[in-house]
Amino acid sequence: MTIDVTIRKQKIKVVTTSEQYALQIRKHLNDRLQYDLITVLETIFSGKLSSDEYITIDKLKIDLGTITPDVFEQHFVELIAPKLKTALQKLAEQNGSSLFNEETNAAIAGLHSNSKQAQEIKALLYFLEHGIYPWWYKKEEQETPTTLLANLSKEATDTLLLSILSIQKSSSDAGRKVIERLFIHLSETRNESIIHQLLSLYHSSALTNNVEALIDNKQDLIQLFSITVKEFYKNVFQLIIDENTEKDRNAINSFIDQLSKRYKIFTEESRREVDLSNSTNTLKDTLDLNKKKQASTSSKTEQEGIYISNAGLVLLHPFLPPFFKASGLLNTQDQFISVAARQKAAVLLYYLQCNDEQYKEWEMAFNKIICGIPVEDILPAGIAIAKNEQEECRALLQSMVDYWDALKGASIEAVQNTFILREGKITLKEDHWLLQVERTGVDILLERLPWSYSTTKLPWLNQLIYTEW
Repeated sequence: MTIDVTIRKQKIKVVTTSEQYALQIRKHLNDRLQYDLITVLETIFSGKLSSDEYITIDKLKIDLGTITPDVFEQHFVELIAPKLKTALQKLAEQNGSSLFNEETNAAIAGLHSNSKQAQEIKALLYFLEHGIYPWWYKKEEQETPTTLLANLSKEATDTLLLSILSIQKSSSDAGRKVIERLFIHLSETRNESIIHQLLSLYHSSALTNNVEALIDNKQDLIQLFSITVKEFYKNVFQLIIDENTEKDRNAINSFIDQLSKRYKIFTEESRREVDLSNSTNTLKDTLDLNKKKQASTSSKTEQEGIYISNAGLVLLHPFLPPFFKASGLLNTQDQFISVAARQKAAVLLYYLQCNDEQYKEWEMAFNKIICGIPVEDILPAGIAIAKNEQEECRALLQSMVDYWDALKGASIEAVQNTFILREGKITLKEDHWLLQVERTGVDILLERLPWSYSTTKLPWLNQLIYTEW
């Protein structure tokens, strides 16, 4: 059985008395270790895991001690292998596992050992929280959130619901985001069943009776508040969680109060945005909106770095301000006119990268960053791209090809697949974003790009984007 090993980050510290030799060592490590270490780990774990088993190791540290230059160059990998196995064995023993006991192939108990479905639940929950899949969920293995939800067994659904309850308990704002995303991607055929499964976790007949009464009057409530079926069930789900801490309140009255306040607030916010667009104070108000949106505390995910597959979008930066302005998304000061405008811009970027109207939020971390949207913020479903907007996107890409002499004659699709859909990593530093792009042989053509991409300043962003390509 083939063992698949993925390493997020590896650090090697070497102390030597010669700066020249240090540079030589660095090149040697870069050329060999990134591949050889994977092979060593694959060999160590070979025969130890089943085909449906995943093991996560948070951190592993080994010390090779003092070695001579000759030994380092000739036998470095051979020295690493036994040290790694010893360290892994020690880690397994500390967690009560017999993974490296020759007499058994028992799984690691304390090293985050999971089945494939358990891994998929973790990936799904991570998406519901953060808007992206975790780094270890490989793109070729990825299913859509809708598919992952549809494939959940009853036991797996209980696990997911308990995790959502835990998130809600820790942070009501985070919980609401998770619930919002859940119902964006949940199949409508499962709306009612997931409500009943959530109720079963509480064992409260009073709460169950109240919720059943709401469902019985679903159509009247939907018409009264002009909401969709999905919004109705989402609010019922939220009510059940809220009622867990407010059991003395009447669930039906609480639900109606909740809808009244929520959709009244929504209407007022929408009206205020429209009024602002026609006000002489538009600039001040829009800048305040932008500052409030971008002043939020950066997430741990952004600080640790996000792996993306559309890093080449940065090459489009000179075209974006006029493109977004022509699309009616920016005001005369090149600031987005609303949060909805930012979201539409992110979706337009998705169409620019792959010509697909059916956007996937979990692939749009960089789109959000470019548009000044926090990565964890929800991107609503159903943002449409009109035919004329699709034509404008293709015109933008054609302009890029025309200006870039080295690409004369290349198709738009070739540019998308070769340069825009490029693997990379985006990390939030103290006062800027750092974009690191995976290089390929065709990157020699970037030397003939008629504009710079090493430092990107977009008028609506507070941070610069520094690019290492």
